[in-house]
Amino acid sequence: MSPDWAAKPTTVPYAKFGDPQSLNLYSYVDNGPVNRIDADGHGFVNEAFQDWDFDIRQVGVAMEEANSQSSAAPPKAAAPEKPTVTATATGTTATITRTYDYFDGDAVVEYGEVETRTGNHPFRDNNPGDIVGGTFSKANGAVGTDGRFAIFPNAATGFQALTNLLMTSTYQNLSIDAAIVRYAPPIENDTKAYQAGVAAAVGAPGQTRLSNLSASQLGNMVQAIARIEGFFQAGTVTTRAFGYQGFDW
Repeated sequence: MSPDWAAKPTTVPYAKFGDPQSLNLYSYVDNGPVNRIDADGHGFVNEAFQDWDFDIRQVGVAMEEANSQSSAAPPKAAAPEKPTVTATATGTTATITRTYDYFDGDAVVEYGEVETRTGNHPFRDNNPGDIVGGTFSKANGAVGTDGRFAIFPNAATGFQALTNLLMTSTYQNLSIDAAIVRYAPPIENDTKAYQAGVAAAVGAPGQTRLSNLSASQLGNMVQAIARIEGFFQAGTVTTRAFGYQGFDW
């Protein structure tokens, strides 16, 4: 063992003569690194350890608080005003499911109804115009498809979608007769009879542009299309309610 580098022998720096381990200049924290630390190489081991232990305790408290918050129940939510609506189809049956789910403060609550509809496409699909499934139908409220046709959540949405379709520039720039040729081509329909039926319902010649029709006339055209497509040939409708509470928090 050697003294420090003073001109004459002096006390070993940072040593405690009552603790022989502190006289070993090549040891770290009195040869007890498991339980002690020395932040700057000169500090008193016990004081450094006390500060470090305090920091660890504070970290532990913070972790406990974080865990407590993460396991807390989510805030209570009010029952939703509108349901989530989905639809599927099998054979000649369309099934429309309306689901409400929310957290009531104690548990997750889910309830709703399943509506089963049978009949032709326009009726069972709430689709009076037999609008095909795709971008337009989805943008206008369709919730599923039945073969190539869209399923709407209710008849009102289906009627509005048909009205919106006839209001597009594609149809507004056509005459009644030309619009029906586009809407119900001869390859699938008796187009001449279709044209005559619509013109009679509208009360205007087939050469009249849709853009020149009044709101009432356009409404009559929508009703005529629904009638010719078969929407008013009612099928069957049954509903079944469901509901349950999920896990308690």
